[in-house]
Amino acid sequence: MKRFKVATITLLLCISSCKLSTIYTDSQKVKNAIDVSPIILKTTNAYGGQQNWGNVQAARAILNDDWPTFLWRLIANPWKEQTIKLNLDWLPNRNIARVKILSGKNKGKMFGIQNWATYSVEDSSIIFKKLESIKFHLPTMEYFLEFPFRIQEATKLNYGGTTDINEVSYKTILMSWNTFEPQKKIDQYLIYINPTTSLIDYLEFTVRDQGKFTYATVHFEDFKKVETFIFPHRITAYFQNRVPGKTIGHQMTIDTLILDKKFPTTYFVPCLSMVKEK
Repeated sequence: MKRFKVATITLLLCISSCKLSTIYTDSQKVKNAIDVSPIILKTTNAYGGQQNWGNVQAARAILNDDWPTFLWRLIANPWKEQTIKLNLDWLPNRNIARVKILSGKNKGKMFGIQNWATYSVEDSSIIFKKLESIKFHLPTMEYFLEFPFRIQEATKLNYGGTTDINEVSYKTILMSWNTFEPQKKIDQYLIYINPTTSLIDYLEFTVRDQGKFTYATVHFEDFKKVETFIFPHRITAYFQNRVPGKTIGHQMTIDTLILDKKFPTTYFVPCLSMVKEK
């Protein structure tokens, strides 16, 4: 098993030395230069409103994270078990989060990220140490849950035309920073907006943190109302797949979502002096 894992990772590293992946076509980048602000505003309002989300102080999600495909479980699963139950707490829009494992052999273990510094909770003590999988997965889980409210963080947004999927004609929006061209450290996103609901059903994106060639598709489903907001309660990631996706990398299914959960000040920021750039 160990030799197989090393061989697999070596192969992926070799592939990653190839040119940067891109999820945009040339026609999407240049011919649809129209104002997307009304589309984005309609979408964020459909989820509950950008300003309203800005008033949420903290959130908690109780979820199941399932990794059904052996290869992706071997390569990318941070929990080392196929299905795990998690308690994810986070501060909206800040990439500050904490997770507790609620099932399996590591039940009770806790990890967190603060200003891009990762830590574990061991015998009630905070131990800051480099945990690459936590550094990637915690902000990513948070980002997907609040994605509609973070679209306008991008500096490049463009209308990408329409794409038909399962007899639905989706409006698409290109999203990136600085330029739409592939960049070594900055991702591209392609947003698929349902014309009936104005909600985001699919999201294609590159994953530069994981390699030059990597990309994925996320499918948002099972939308439910939580207070005044709408959230997907099933989020399925398809690695190295374009829309609509075939091979599941992992799937998060949310059981409970609580907004403005009260936490002690030190719960998310246990060390004020621990500041680390990404």
